[in-house]
Amino acid sequence: MESVLTLHELMIGILTILILVFLLILTLLIFNFRAYKIVESKQLWKKVVDEYLANVIIEGSVNEFVIEKDINHYLKYPEFRRYFLNRLVESERKFSGVAAEVLKRVFYHYRLNEEAYALLRKKKAYLIARGIQVLTLMKAAEALPEIKSMLNHKHVRVRQEAQYATVYFEGFGGLSFLDDFDGVLSDWQQLRIISFIKKLPKDAIPQLLSWLYSDNPSVIIFSLKLVQKFKLLELHTDLIQILSFPDPDVQLEVIRSMFSLDVYDTSEQLINRFPLMEEAQQQEIIKGLGYTRARDQIDFLKRELTSYPTEAGRVNIADALLSMGEFNYLNTLKLSLQDGDPNLLVINHVLDNKR
Repeated sequence: MESVLTLHELMIGILTILILVFLLILTLLIFNFRAYKIVESKQLWKKVVDEYLANVIIEGSVNEFVIEKDINHYLKYPEFRRYFLNRLVESERKFSGVAAEVLKRVFYHYRLNEEAYALLRKKKAYLIARGIQVLTLMKAAEALPEIKSMLNHKHVRVRQEAQYATVYFEGFGGLSFLDDFDGVLSDWQQLRIISFIKKLPKDAIPQLLSWLYSDNPSVIIFSLKLVQKFKLLELHTDLIQILSFPDPDVQLEVIRSMFSLDVYDTSEQLINRFPLMEEAQQQEIIKGLGYTRARDQIDFLKRELTSYPTEAGRVNIADALLSMGEFNYLNTLKLSLQDGDPNLLVINHVLDNKR
């Protein structure tokens, strides 16, 4: 026989539920009040911090700057320290020279470097990455050993910031992480990193060759961009060898690199391989011929103009011929074609765009 709740037990159950509901409401109220106070405080903090930073940038010097009592007072709050740090970093990005040095002094004077180090030791990836960003922007070179320990971090965002910071501080030498790198360098990450490679050391070529012959397509592509940036003509022969690498993106970057160097036999070497390539690589070669105005390949382009299998390809060929000054040839060919000939549409399209 089923047991029946007594009135006493029922009252206890209802009372328990009411207490839980009350505690939930109280928790929400406390949370919302705290959030409101933080927002209200941030409005005050913004006024204090912005006025202070404007003052030290305008009136401060590397050796002497204003010390604000209100800043010292608010620093006891963790939320303010984080807010002050973020505003300082945002300001530093906008300035250079003496202003940037003054902001760096502010960073160390108020011991915000300790806050940045605290971020490095957090568990959440976005906080660690933020810590690396701050220490990098503030040129805290003493943090580099700890930052380098994160080059193999499990989170990609942390790895990317550690890679960037290492190159920021060490230049070309900071690229040593590529020696055993098995991940992927995004296009954006490659641009960020390569912007801080200002010069190559005298012994850079052997290191570059080891990366060019890597098994990692991402490492090869990045190395090819270095070849393009520094016009390393002595690597042209190696580029021809790397053209056989099976990854299509690598092949495209090799073609761009070869045209970037553009030695005496660049176009001939690529045309010899043209029939063996996929359409994307063929089109990259055609664009390169137009870009470098390789007039020794005009006859090749004229043959391909009417025989190339795709319309997009024929448009690129006509564009390349036009860039070499072959307007009269294209116009004569246009007049010789009958209505309905697909090549007529291609030539009209290119000539119309020229106008």
